[in-house]
Amino acid sequence: MSAPYPPQGPPPYAPQGQHPQPQPAHGGPVLDLSQTARIPFTRLVKVELRKAVDTSAGFWLLAAIAVLIIIVQGFVLVVGLFDDSTEFRLVDFTTFGGYILQPLLPIVVALQVTSEWSQRTAMVTFATEPRRLVVVYAKLAAGAMLALLMTVVLFIVAFVCLLVLWVAKDNVDWDTSLAGTAGLLLFLFVGVAVGFAVATLLLNTPATIVVFLAVIYAVPTVVATIGALWGDFRGFGRFINLQGALFPALSGSLDSGEEWGRLAVALLVWMVVPVALGMMRIVRAEVK
Repeated sequence: MSAPYPPQGPPPYAPQGQHPQPQPAHGGPVLDLSQTARIPFTRLVKVELRKAVDTSAGFWLLAAIAVLIIIVQGFVLVVGLFDDSTEFRLVDFTTFGGYILQPLLPIVVALQVTSEWSQRTAMVTFATEPRRLVVVYAKLAAGAMLALLMTVVLFIVAFVCLLVLWVAKDNVDWDTSLAGTAGLLLFLFVGVAVGFAVATLLLNTPATIVVFLAVIYAVPTVVATIGALWGDFRGFGRFINLQGALFPALSGSLDSGEEWGRLAVALLVWMVVPVALGMMRIVRAEVK
């Protein structure tokens, strides 16, 4: 009786404890990648960082953010040079810069995610690294590093402006509030996380930008309008108004349980749920 084909189990020449080499079904060479080392996560992050600055859109967006930071804080400096009655603090400069960074930093992170699909490079990316979620985590890490870099630029420019104001007018209060600084960082990086979540869900650059700006600017206006017309909606609307929930953090006064509860619910609605659905979509999406 002839042996079954294909043969069951490892062939007799396979060494003990090792997997047999794959055999071609119809003859010919076989490319075995089973023992190839996986791409390190740090290398993926470096690739995503280079993608962010190599493209014209990414480079000029980062450059525009830096220029806007200088312009806005320079305007505050000019006001301080002509105002003798007010003492200026670090938070006076960083808060205005934070309002500039909040809508722009998430776009940098969103481009990291959506560019693979809008520029049709996802096939090459996921063929090189089939673990799609690892690639997405690398994009998030690269985007967070760029956001942190721009935040460092914000604080450096603020310190320089304070130094100039101190030398010229000596109307500077060097007392730095740790709560205000931590609140500013929370204000900025929550926006980055929400932009990333919307990008993973939509996988389209224009749609991501429109939806994110709507969450930041349109939703508070709609909630306030409905609350003014319908009193019972006013309390509920505070829990879906992300910008309103973040404002106490920016002012350094996020200290009550009710404020933390509103922020937690807003993050659940605008960050946790979209990113969970977006990850599922990326894993299951057909790459073209």
